[in-house]
Amino acid sequence: MVIDDSSIKKADIAVYLEQHYTQFLNLKQYVEYITVNSPWNSVLNNLASLSSHEIEEFEEFLQSTWAGFYDFSFPKFGSFNPQYSQSELVLHVTQHMFKNDSKYNNNLLTKGFTTNNENFRATHVNGERLGLVSTFPNGSIHTLTSENWKLLLEVIGCDAMYHLLYKGSIFSYLPNNNYLQVTGVPIYSFNLKSSFVGKKRKFESLRHENGHQKETRIGNPWNKISVKRFRLFYKYFYKHFKKDRFFNSGQLTKKTTVYWLQWIFPQQFGLPSVFSDEGFENRASSVLPKKLDIPKRLLKAAPLIHSIAKNLHQVSLLCTFNHYCPRRTNIHFEDPEKSKVLAYSLNVNQVHAFLRSVILKVFPKCVWGTTHIFNIVMRKLLIFLQLTRFETITLHYIMHNIPIRSIPWIRLGENDSKKLCLSDFEKRKQIFSEFMYWFFNTFVISLLQSFFYCTESVESKNATCYFRKDVWASLSNPYLRMVKDSSYMPIETHEILKDSVLPPATIRLIPKKDSFRLITNLRRKHLMKNTFDNHGPGHLVSTNQLLQPLASVLRLSMSDYESRADESFSYRNVFSKILFYKEDLQKHCLYNRKKYFVRVDIKGCYDNIKQDLMSRITKLHLKDPEYVIRKYCMIQKSQGQLIKQHVNEAHSYFDLKPFERLASSLATRMKDTIFVDNVEYWTKTFDELFSILEKHLKQSVVKIGRKYYRQTQGIPQGSVISSYLCHFYMQELIEDYLLFTKEKGSILIRVVDDFLFITVHKKAANRFLKLSSKGNSIRVSKANA
Repeated sequence: MVIDDSSIKKADIAVYLEQHYTQFLNLKQYVEYITVNSPWNSVLNNLASLSSHEIEEFEEFLQSTWAGFYDFSFPKFGSFNPQYSQSELVLHVTQHMFKNDSKYNNNLLTKGFTTNNENFRATHVNGERLGLVSTFPNGSIHTLTSENWKLLLEVIGCDAMYHLLYKGSIFSYLPNNNYLQVTGVPIYSFNLKSSFVGKKRKFESLRHENGHQKETRIGNPWNKISVKRFRLFYKYFYKHFKKDRFFNSGQLTKKTTVYWLQWIFPQQFGLPSVFSDEGFENRASSVLPKKLDIPKRLLKAAPLIHSIAKNLHQVSLLCTFNHYCPRRTNIHFEDPEKSKVLAYSLNVNQVHAFLRSVILKVFPKCVWGTTHIFNIVMRKLLIFLQLTRFETITLHYIMHNIPIRSIPWIRLGENDSKKLCLSDFEKRKQIFSEFMYWFFNTFVISLLQSFFYCTESVESKNATCYFRKDVWASLSNPYLRMVKDSSYMPIETHEILKDSVLPPATIRLIPKKDSFRLITNLRRKHLMKNTFDNHGPGHLVSTNQLLQPLASVLRLSMSDYESRADESFSYRNVFSKILFYKEDLQKHCLYNRKKYFVRVDIKGCYDNIKQDLMSRITKLHLKDPEYVIRKYCMIQKSQGQLIKQHVNEAHSYFDLKPFERLASSLATRMKDTIFVDNVEYWTKTFDELFSILEKHLKQSVVKIGRKYYRQTQGIPQGSVISSYLCHFYMQELIEDYLLFTKEKGSILIRVVDDFLFITVHKKAANRFLKLSSKGNSIRVSKANA
């Protein structure tokens, strides 16, 4: 049975939820179906003992709580008289999920429970009942045993309630059109980005001659498939072009040609790819086929791919590179602080000319069909090169305006004079889209990685800069030598193996106008040995992952501090601070006075922080002996999609509130969000947190080139806790030297190491500027008074 809900107004986020379930209805509709022979007024008459206010509240609860089902039909239920209490029924449902069906073990009702058996020994449990042991507090149990749910049980009876809890995914309403998922498979486990589809095209509803409905192809749409352009900026993605296993297949035989075809056209061979799985990355694990059968659609493509592979090994890429991107000979880098780094980057047109020349030499003309198509691809290649660091290009944009009928090698027949059927046209688009994705995502990116050092520019709003690798080495080596001499100490490899708590970090240099910014990459995962089993296989882990609990605790300390301080940790609060300052000036009749603005940016802030002092300052902010860290998920609507955000939030041990209360408080400042409790908790003691902080500050290991170094000065920039540490450090300096900035008529706004001091007192402005430049180097171009 499909229940008509066209007259029910849903919140925006509920409309998106509706597309995940076969049937999505509110509890009032569910009750109306269960009590189909009884009018709604007679249902309310069963609750005659309630006051009118309680009935209105109950009816509002039914209308605002939604349930999703994967089955159209509901069974006929028996007596409406409840035989169990609501709490007993919830426990029976949870027990049934554990015993009878493993697919329900991921239900939110089972989170935080385990079966009570001899092999299980719990040190901290919340009780045992019906063979289940509660290891963590499950907020869904508390929600489902509230007064409104008890009233609902009286209305629909045990059978219907059992069906609702066991089969349904329930979403409880929160303020501002937010929802809390109470039961069901967690919504974050779905592939949310590819789940929303438009109206089906008419041809999809046609039936084959045998009477069966045509099976629609499930895959990612082109606008969801992006070229993995971020690989340009990370060295560990780089492999030399002709030494790469894909481009260096040895002798060009039929077997290697089929291997190339599999690599370029995975869908035609039934292989996993980005077209079927958005998160798919590694096609290198695909093995060579035992059978050398080539799909009929690719018979014309096989000789073209063979020609591409042959031309690639014959063309002199280095000569072409030196012709279009010659090395400048007048480079002198005696003083890296005064060298104009960006002046030695290549023009994008030079890079484009080099790629265009290689493409002309490697790819036969018939690959593109016509000169018009080739020019379209070259224009999009130029746009691809001009994108900034955080921009990308989708397959939809690449394929736009390309006339598919003009490409001969994707046709089945010799001529194309007949009218195309829709299925043939879609197949041609699919094949050429695979080729274009391979062309940009693999061929072009591999060429760029082989011949250029690609990075972003701080001064040019993250514009992509292309350097010759030898030129970049001449630019960066003097700076790296200076940094290694001042802030790092070389260590041997065996010293790292002694202490495997934090994996080594890698570095990136980002060019600025006259120098570089050194960024420590602590997100890259390394294979680390197991702590308790040195002979085990180990596991992949990054420094930021290990620092995540400490980051959650520091975020808790930061939120407590921001509530009573004038400084801000993020730019989002700056505007509200300025508005408050304006109102304060008007209140004290100072608004019409002349105002002085001093903006200061501390030069090398992270490099000048004293490690011992930083350790003592942070220790003061770790006030509790033990912290509880809870994990939950927020799903928000953004640009027609649902975006998942997993959150680790710390609480003091005696300040842990139920998740429903936490979600309700978050809902007051958010909208169109679904909150899902992972029911995952872990504790961290003060000693554990402070120990990992000490190792991060004083035993931070960085890999520069092929050698390892330990940082002796400053703190690593790029970790999940670096901004918090810098904030605490700067605040300590403010309280010691800059208390005059809190006088009437003045305000100091700070975001990490950026300061903006506004005052009506000229002497205070001059004093602030002098004190700032006395203790720390400041950027003159950014200090204005």
